Amino acid sequence: DAWHRWFHRMRTDAASGLMTIFHGWESADNAPRFDRALARIDVDGVESVERTDTLQIAADERPSDLEYRRYVALVRWLRARDYRPEPPSSAPFAYLDLPLNSILAVAEDDLAFLQDETPDDGPRARQAAADLRTALAAMWDDEQGAYRERDLHGDEGITGTVADLFPLYAGVPD
Repeated sequence: DAWHRWFHRMRTDAASGLMTIFHGWESADNAPRFDRALARIDVDGVESVERTDTLQIAADERPSDLEYRRYVALVRWLRARDYRPEPPSSAPFAYLDLPLNSILAVAEDDLAFLQDETPDDGPRARQAAADLRTALAAMWDDEQGAYRERDLHGDEGITGTVADLFPLYAGVPD
């Protein structure tokens, strides 16, 4: 419950009501759907990373050295702010991620179920789940016929990935 409350307190995008991620690693690791958002990360002062991943997997199947430098630059930026940029949209990578928000909506339902079995306050979690589903429903794009993720810095979300299906997992629509 404390983690859920923290997430809502620290990561809610006021305009959409959805949780914001600050790094692709918070959702789907090195997913190409984050490439445009990561492309604007400044890598000045970030040296190349010694990589061992290419010993197991071909380099062309892994992120590039530049992409790894972006990941490191972003982690450094976040660390300098104790991983709490205020507001969430101020982070250089601020993304409304469909999988994370969908999973959180289902987790809120699970938490409400558990709270019904204890003297804790179940309606908060139940309401949080409903609010997330309402916010997820607003991510529907009639023109694309898909749910759209959103980069809070204005870049259009990418469709045609498994991420588009996560609102179905959350019961949006039922």
